[in-house]
Amino acid sequence: MSRCRKAVGPHHSVQCTKSRTEPAVCANCGGPHPANYKGCAAYPTTKSNVRQPKATVNEIPPRSSVAKFRRNLYHQRNPLHQDSITLRP
Repeated sequence: MSRCRKAVGPHHSVQCTKSRTEPAVCANCGGPHPANYKGCAAYPTTKSNVRQPKATVNEIPPRSSVAKFRRNLYHQRNPLHQDSITLRP
């Protein structure tokens, strides 16, 4: 279960009974700020688990026709059909 950002309890922030006038307690370092405060010294260490998006390689190479690109892509995905199709020069 995720923890509250305002109080260090085992509940969600929406269910927190702490009033807005009371100072928040950071779950990362125990400081007087919410746990999602970007200025917290412990915040970057907990955020390092985020994955980077993968690069895509579905680009058409320069000086190549779309038809050739699609044909090559089809043959890469379906190698059994390569012998049965005759290619025109």
